[in-house]
Amino acid sequence: MKLKFLKWLYPQKIYVSKIFLILFFISINIGCSKGKPPLMIIPDMDDQQKVKPQTALHIPPEETVARGSLEENKTKLEMTPRNISRGDFLFQTYCMPCHGNDGEGNGPVVQRGYIPPPPLITGRVKGWKDEEIYNVIAEGQGTMPSYKHLVSSKDRQAIISYLRKKQSEAQ
Repeated sequence: MKLKFLKWLYPQKIYVSKIFLILFFISINIGCSKGKPPLMIIPDMDDQQKVKPQTALHIPPEETVARGSLEENKTKLEMTPRNISRGDFLFQTYCMPCHGNDGEGNGPVVQRGYIPPPPLITGRVKGWKDEEIYNVIAEGQGTMPSYKHLVSSKDRQAIISYLRKKQSEAQ
């Protein structure tokens, strides 16, 4: 009984496979026609700009500044009580852990084994120009990290005003 069923099914398998092959080749020929471009239902990536290597990709949007090319305001702040108190607050926040409250390089981090920083109130830092201190705060030096991303330009100048006041009091 099984054989009769298979013999009956076998001719249909050949018939179905022949129809499938014919439809497959017809679809390939239709897809590869050189006449007109294919129908684009979703033309996301078909028509996009070509960029050659090592050429400018895009024109930057208006009012944008490339990273690192922004000119900072380095004009010196006046030593007003407000700027000095702002500098004191910022010194206590960012500088005190290493330099200590008095700026002598004996902060709590140093007491736990960190390398002591140079004293800010006495010593060689006292003879530095404001620009040198400004750049050390911004870029870091030795084991001191950069604070450029944390302390703004005006805040760096306020810290320098506070340091200059402390240095003048220490004389």
